[in-house]
Amino acid sequence: MVLFWQQFGFADGGHANKLLIVMGYPRNNCCLVVKTTSQEKSWRDKDEGCHNDKGYFFVKGPSKIKWFSMDTWVIMEQPYIISCDEIKAKIDSGEAAIKTTLGNQFVAELRNCLRNSLDISPEQLAHL
Repeated sequence: MVLFWQQFGFADGGHANKLLIVMGYPRNNCCLVVKTTSQEKSWRDKDEGCHNDKGYFFVKGPSKIKWFSMDTWVIMEQPYIISCDEIKAKIDSGEAAIKTTLGNQFVAELRNCLRNSLDISPEQLAHL
């Protein structure tokens, strides 16, 4: 599932409107979430697919199958564990909105990329 979250709070204290992907199934009422960006960086390749050694999955846009309307990097480093209750409360308040549900094949590719990421803890893995 892709969420648009207004003023999402980052681990470093910053806030921004973000498209987030809920990666796994709820466990202990928590979900594993990764952020996305369309901002290019010189060190980010534009080769479609998983770059787990660099911490991202690149989606060439526009992609009807993968939903994104522009080139998008799914950031695999620093995934967030967020309470399902918090996600629901944000949706109910209008601070977040469900944009789409991603196809099973694409979600499997993202999950496999995250499983092999250099920056995932055992606790985060358990949510996949």
